[in-house]
Amino acid sequence: MENFTSKFALGSGKMFNLIINIAFLTILLVPIVILFLTFIKITGEDIRKSLSIKKENAFYSPKEKRQAMEGLRRIK
Repeated sequence: MENFTSKFALGSGKMFNLIINIAFLTILLVPIVILFLTFIKITGEDIRKSLSIKKENAFYSPKEKRQAMEGLRRIK
């Protein structure tokens, strides 16, 4: 029966293989996680933008909105 130190010794190659496997998994998973988080961020920004546009359109009729935009242009 093997003891703990011989089971995980670097000389046996098992620990080295484990480190290599973890490194490759990290190389594969990190870009996937970054892409996923970027997708969530972009989707959230799009939803926020569309909700704010809908909210603006709900408050103003087209005529009132045009008058408000003209007022903002004069202020600038």
